[in-house]
Amino acid sequence: MKIWEVNYLGLFNYKERNQLYFYYKFLRSSLFKDIQGDVVESGVFRGKSLITAALMFKKFKIKKKFGDMILLVGSQKFQIKII
Repeated sequence: MKIWEVNYLGLFNYKERNQLYFYYKFLRSSLFKDIQGDVVESGVFRGKSLITAALMFKKFKIKKKFGDMILLVGSQKFQIKII
């Protein structure tokens, strides 16, 4: 994605230093590629980090499944999505 698209959508730029810089750096690392299994992100609020990571997986052709888990206490809603 282009920088203006990232800014317009309010996503994180995984190339720049931000609060999730080391998370995205780990997801691009060879260490992560050697770990078996898929990724589930829990505690998704607006999904900015989830969407950024999913787009990064697509760009770098990472063959793992990526999903999110939302648990809203009190509303009896439990949801898991696999992208």
